[in-house]
Amino acid sequence: MAETDLSAPLPKVVEAATKEEEASSLRSAVKVLEPYISGPTSLKCAGYAAAHLTLLGVGLYVDVALTQWNGVFWTALQNHQSKQFYRLLWDFVIITGVTGFVGTYNDYLSGMWHLHARDHLTRHFNQLWVSNGAMCMMRQSSIQVDNPDQRIDQDVDEFVGSTRELFFGGLGSIVRLGIYFPILLRSAPAPLLGFVLVWPIFGALMTHGLGRRLIPLSLAGESANADFRSELVFAREKADSLALMGAGPHLAENLQERFEVMKRVAYAEFDVTKFLNFFKMMYEEYGTVVPFVLLAPAYFSGALDLGKLMQLRMIVERVSQSLTFPVAAYEQAVGWRVAANRLAALAAATSAVAPPSSDSPSAPGLGSPSVLRVEGVDLKTPQGRLLLENVNLEVSPGERLLLVLPASGGKSLLLRAIAGLWSHMSGSVRKDEDAVYIQGFEFPPLSLRQLLSYPQPPEGDAQLALHLVDLGHLLAAHPPDRPCQWEERWEEVLSPEDQQRFLMARLLLRQPKLALLDEPLANLPDEDALRLLRQIPSDTAIVSFSRTRRLAAAHHRVLELVGATATEDQVGEGKKTSAARPIRLGHKVKSTES
Repeated sequence: MAETDLSAPLPKVVEAATKEEEASSLRSAVKVLEPYISGPTSLKCAGYAAAHLTLLGVGLYVDVALTQWNGVFWTALQNHQSKQFYRLLWDFVIITGVTGFVGTYNDYLSGMWHLHARDHLTRHFNQLWVSNGAMCMMRQSSIQVDNPDQRIDQDVDEFVGSTRELFFGGLGSIVRLGIYFPILLRSAPAPLLGFVLVWPIFGALMTHGLGRRLIPLSLAGESANADFRSELVFAREKADSLALMGAGPHLAENLQERFEVMKRVAYAEFDVTKFLNFFKMMYEEYGTVVPFVLLAPAYFSGALDLGKLMQLRMIVERVSQSLTFPVAAYEQAVGWRVAANRLAALAAATSAVAPPSSDSPSAPGLGSPSVLRVEGVDLKTPQGRLLLENVNLEVSPGERLLLVLPASGGKSLLLRAIAGLWSHMSGSVRKDEDAVYIQGFEFPPLSLRQLLSYPQPPEGDAQLALHLVDLGHLLAAHPPDRPCQWEERWEEVLSPEDQQRFLMARLLLRQPKLALLDEPLANLPDEDALRLLRQIPSDTAIVSFSRTRRLAAAHHRVLELVGATATEDQVGEGKKTSAARPIRLGHKVKSTES
């Protein structure tokens, strides 16, 4: 009936979730809330908390009044006191009216507070994830976290709501216990008092014993669901290329494999929750009936009238609710712990890949007119294979340097290392803060003008930049300020050649002090590529990374990095100005005018 092998071992996602849960602590979970309660939003948070506490206090006062009302009401009914009965109905209207008003505005305030807290915690985790290249560096880290997008979206929402409800639910239970327990202590018979004290302890121990495996399983379920959704998004975003490859059957198989992991984890959760839910249902039913059974002898003997019986039953119910709060809120506490663990793991992963302050881009730190200085850089793959050793470069303002590296020789990774986005490296990189890196480009659905300057605000003459790279024809069909429509995404509007011309237009519009280009204009003929490179303003230094020397004529120097040696040529307008000479990678290369 399950249509899955329930005897098979649990998928690896459960093992990973168990390790993540074991690595976390209650302290790290609570620390997730710190940016909200102790940051710039602390004052508004305190205001929300004060208003919530006020409404909670009013609600408790009305609850005490309702408990007293029940005692008088049922006594009047038992003694056939009609005038008292109808007068108490008006009291009931007032009590319920206040209860409804407090409940409505408590929900409204909770919704506002929830949105406010979620807003600021989302900003905090967005900043951790996307700033300083953490979203890129995390993929290279030994500390792996799955689906950061889901953690920021769903887990922040779950964490904020559960934190508020658990904290104020627990606080309300403590206050309610302080109000009603002394009354119960004076009025309840010894058997009932013993039951009220022992029953919650028994329930809490049994609930935790039956449900303690829910935390790692819930973590695994979140990861499995996110992986399945990620595969669906991949199929949607890459629909054209996947269809052209005829990858539909393979993709369907991958999707089903992801879903099978979800099913296996879900059935493991069912095995836990079926016993937990059965126990909780029986626990709640017996917790309601047993107090009546223990009060019945006193009622039948005449020691208690109906009003006192009903009032005492309500008091027992309130005390029991307070004492059994850990049982009732157990599954919500599991959800809170799962969300807190996932967010704490995300924060730890982003902190682990944060770049050291000494390697941050800083023009004054160069200590010379250079716009780029690379000293003693060793570059490795994530598996530890050495690609480049002891690389030293120095580039002056306006200089054009072509770095030639063989295929799989670390060309693209060296650019990322200079940008501060590769963790498997050592050495020092200093660069001007006004630097642009071109290594492909994702075209978001923006207007033509916004796309040319993205991610900065649009400035400069967009039309002139497009004309300079022979893309003036785009202006007729796509006015600069008209947003790109979904049905005409830029990847479909622009051919591969036009996409590279567009990147040059972005560079012309930006005019940075330093530009690092990975295989620039590889799809264009040599003549067009050289012409476009020469249009870049002369005060912009260029470092081009390529597998060939075909663009050497547009650069002042060519440096070939092969194995343990480098060969440098001084060139200008296609002519060598000095003979090629071997240079050890440890040698510092300085620029000279061509």
